[in-house]
Amino acid sequence: MSYSATTVAKTILEKANKEGMSISPLKLQKLLYYLHGWHLAITGSVLLREQFQVWDHDPINSVIYHEFKHFGGASITDFAVRDGNVYVVGDDKEFHSVFDNVWCKYSHFTASDLSSMTHRNGSPWDECRRKLEPEISNYTIL
Repeated sequence: MSYSATTVAKTILEKANKEGMSISPLKLQKLLYYLHGWHLAITGSVLLREQFQVWDHDPINSVIYHEFKHFGGASITDFAVRDGNVYVVGDDKEFHSVFDNVWCKYSHFTASDLSSMTHRNGSPWDECRRKLEPEISNYTIL
């Protein structure tokens, strides 16, 4: 099942809030990016309805960018307003299995560390940036 980026972002922010962790918009972008990629690799299905775009400095989901840009580099202190109070429900076991693994693997990294990982030579963002492609396809992420 695929979800809107704001629905998945709210799920990430809810988890961070429960654990007392602060999340900046950049860190949220990167966690979404890795979660989407791992979900594609493990399940073979698309997690996010929206594509990641190739921006100058990072892969960016524009919906999430515009939703949280007013926080700048500070921690997000409220949830997204789009899609109401919708979260990924607990009965989506496939999602939550991937989410838990990605959370354990990546949540302790800083936004800067996560961003640096997306910039590695040969990464999907790097490949698309070099080819001047505006979006990173799911095929490229996979």
